[in-house]
Amino acid sequence: MVLNKLNKFKEAQPSLELRKVDFYMQLLDRIHFLLYKHMNGKQKELADALGVSEAAISKLLNGVKNIETETIFKLEEVFGEPIITVVEEVRTKRYGKKV
Repeated sequence: MVLNKLNKFKEAQPSLELRKVDFYMQLLDRIHFLLYKHMNGKQKELADALGVSEAAISKLLNGVKNIETETIFKLEEVFGEPIITVVEEVRTKRYGKKV
């Protein structure tokens, strides 16, 4: 997926900003992948599942609207798969057990 606006923004940013943009683009790529995998790419189905407008989904998928953590959790529920994976070893070390 090529996001022209994000690519132009990326070119004008210092290194930390580049990492943020790269992360965000990877996040959007993962959401697009799951949308096609589970809903044949139909934004309307995703909008209905989340209880939001199709326009809101379009803004989210095109990088116009920032994706909040709560939205990521809701997307994971709808798709039945994780969107972001945290390395298990780090989680186990931090909490002393698998979470």
